[in-house]
Amino acid sequence: MATLSTTPYIDVSFRQMLKAVRWCQNALNLRDWTISLEVGNTFPEWVPKDTGGAAYSKPCLSYFSARTWICLDRCRESDFHPVSVLCHEMIHTFLWSYGIQSHDERLINTLEYHLFQTWLSDQKKTRKRLKFKKG
Repeated sequence: MATLSTTPYIDVSFRQMLKAVRWCQNALNLRDWTISLEVGNTFPEWVPKDTGGAAYSKPCLSYFSARTWICLDRCRESDFHPVSVLCHEMIHTFLWSYGIQSHDERLINTLEYHLFQTWLSDQKKTRKRLKFKKG
């Protein structure tokens, strides 16, 4: 998986990743979807063994659900921000929700970049609001 993110890898907790899933669901209007997230360094049995990237998603349109797996070791090795990788996988799910099985990584990477940058901007605004409320 290639990514356009220019933000390097940082450690992100599972709780932060779940919050990012919910944020992406709202941003992509996937609120009715059930997204299950698995974070680990070993392949779950449902992920094809020939997957060479740092993540994999398996959307199921008939149930409005998706399973997403992210390998933090591969994110670290490739210097990918884990939430950027999550955004990439959520874009795949978003396209699936419209019946589009896109394998055009240029399109997905472009959409991922904009989604991730919006997420980063939103995180900065949230921090500013929290600082303002405390002071």
